[in-house]
Amino acid sequence: MRDLRSLIGAAAILFAIAVPGARSADMAQLKPAICGARATCTIAKLTPAGKSEAGAALSVAEVHLGIAEAPDPQFPCHNDEGTANDGGKEYWLVEGSAAPHLLLKLCNDGYGAAGVGMDEITIGDNRFTHFQAGGSNDRWETTETIRLAPQTLLRVDSCDYRGTDPDLVDFTTANLGSMEVRSLAIGDAAKAGTADEGGCDVLKKDIALPPKPGFVGGLNVPMPNLGQDPTNPVVFPEGTVLGGCAGRLNASAASPALVYGKADPGREAGLRFVALGPQSLVIQIRDSRPDKAKPASWIGADHLELWTLTEPGDSYLPDPAKIAQLGIGLDGTTYGGTGKAPVPKIQRWTAKDEQGRPVTVMKLDWSEEFALASGVIIAYSQGEGGRQARLWATGPIRKNQPGYLPALFALPVACGAVDGQWAVTKNPGKLNAPADAPE
Repeated sequence: MRDLRSLIGAAAILFAIAVPGARSADMAQLKPAICGARATCTIAKLTPAGKSEAGAALSVAEVHLGIAEAPDPQFPCHNDEGTANDGGKEYWLVEGSAAPHLLLKLCNDGYGAAGVGMDEITIGDNRFTHFQAGGSNDRWETTETIRLAPQTLLRVDSCDYRGTDPDLVDFTTANLGSMEVRSLAIGDAAKAGTADEGGCDVLKKDIALPPKPGFVGGLNVPMPNLGQDPTNPVVFPEGTVLGGCAGRLNASAASPALVYGKADPGREAGLRFVALGPQSLVIQIRDSRPDKAKPASWIGADHLELWTLTEPGDSYLPDPAKIAQLGIGLDGTTYGGTGKAPVPKIQRWTAKDEQGRPVTVMKLDWSEEFALASGVIIAYSQGEGGRQARLWATGPIRKNQPGYLPALFALPVACGAVDGQWAVTKNPGKLNAPADAPE
């Protein structure tokens, strides 16, 4: 029978085999490459992180810096409890025998006037997640998850709430693999029943479900903005179709996006959409059985609807007095609806998607600075025999009034035309840090 000492020794050997990063990456050997001449730099921890997709051992080094290494030593960083000053933290990726690579550099100065700033890091199998919170009365939380090697942004979660009014909570999650961006917010706190629970946590739990009573939600338009000048949207070549770089709305009998009418199992449709900038949208429509009737009104024909605000609002719950509805026929003709919606310049073309199905593509450009600043609902109305039969939408619409306008959601990736399809062309997986943190 083996004694305890031999069992412990065997366990240690197994641990070293299972976690090669812990065996091969010695903190003392890493220090010169990571710290250089920074006298107060220390490697506090080295955490195994599985293997890269190419099979290299991964680990993440947590680096602590003294006040002398702070971005401004007169205003040092501090720990999450606010009990001690320091020069911040860094996280470095160690991949096999390659030189260490900086992942994230942090300086917690409170992250806002309330001084409630904090960071949390979670390291998994080829994954690195950074949670950060801060703000003043208007509080915020963000969580970003990247794949370590090859470094790629996978998911972004964002939650905004008001310190003095916990009934105002808005949560958004973005899946970079599918480009699906989905929001959920508290619409009526009494019906939502969240008084004794953390609003962000409640919304995170239910984000994948259709909104329950007291909640509002929808699909956001993704807005890739890596390297983009917001005053000069990227060029979208005429004839291009939306591929992997686009949000999607499925208009089928199984979709929860139906806000009016009854679904027809024999007629499927789908929208794809992306923002080229804060004043520019591309929308693609596919319909398996377009209505051929010629109705007396545009409402009875197949058409798009865009719901916006005429001027920015101060809440995610839209002011009915500022709501604007714009109708767009599938030929590109615009129609005025509720309110006075600004009318964009429209370019339109027909093409075929990756499955060879016919689609209509429209590129919309507004001259108004605030045209999409408060969010947008994109809706597709299907006619049957010249009458409106059903309406699918990216947000809630009831009695011709939207209850929530999902905001454009910026994503740090770049997109471009690849073989005629709009696709993600660059995703470096860079982690965001506060504006006043070191670059």
